Amino acid sequence: MKERIEFAPVDLQGSGQMVIRRSYTGKDKVFGVTVAYKVGYLPEFTPSKVLLISLADGMATLFPSKEALCNYLNTDGHGFRPMTATEIRDILGKQGNRFPR
Repeated sequence: MKERIEFAPVDLQGSGQMVIRRSYTGKDKVFGVTVAYKVGYLPEFTPSKVLLISLADGMATLFPSKEALCNYLNTDGHGFRPMTATEIRDILGKQGNRFPR
């Protein structure tokens, strides 16, 4: 059984961190794209609002705080975990930039 990660606001040290659902096994890179997300922010708010941005289509979900984002990550049915460097390379390589060649 995979250990469940519990995120705390201190874990979110900056935008650009990437997380993935624990349901990803590493085998199907196309599926991996659909369950991978990047943490972002909206700086025009004080304090800044936090975003969870899908790597598949760029859909962003807005959270009022790091605490709210952590609550979402921790209560998801599948759970989330940080992406490894290999997963980032493989999944972003599979997704590409989606511009026509």
